[in-house]
Amino acid sequence: MLPARKNPATIWLVFFDGEEALASYSNSDGLHGSTYMADQLSKSGEIAKVKAMILLDMVGDAHLSIEAESRSTKWLRKIVWENAGKLGHAAYFTSNPTRILDDHVPFLDRGVPSLDIIDFHYGPGSKTNEYWHSPEDTLDKVSPRSLKIVGDVVLESLPEIIKRSKPDRRR
Repeated sequence: MLPARKNPATIWLVFFDGEEALASYSNSDGLHGSTYMADQLSKSGEIAKVKAMILLDMVGDAHLSIEAESRSTKWLRKIVWENAGKLGHAAYFTSNPTRILDDHVPFLDRGVPSLDIIDFHYGPGSKTNEYWHSPEDTLDKVSPRSLKIVGDVVLESLPEIIKRSKPDRRR
């Protein structure tokens, strides 16, 4: 549950759809929902009000392992990873760099500081994404504990992210 707080910012929870490619996953085929939203915010001028975008993707795996997505905005990642450590969850937020084309990219492309918090090793084995897009991708694989860890870290990070956000977002 999101605790009641007085924030100097409005916080949106957005659930994207349309990530899948129509033909072949690439910068131009995929991320349809997030690209549409970023385009609409750009056209209306509202994108300037977006101080940060934090994407939570595949964070419910029982074998939680979140790597440092390399395109993500460094200051956002630093805040979140430091709070993970402060809360005793550093083991789940690794410094292993990874590069993932995900729903944060359309916002990065428009100058919005963005962070992809993703566990891209979905499943118990050493094989990456054993369950992802398979018949094994079922609700029983979702870990309430992992969701709580990620949620607690993000909630702990929000006040500092709001404070750190400046009119010149590219810093």
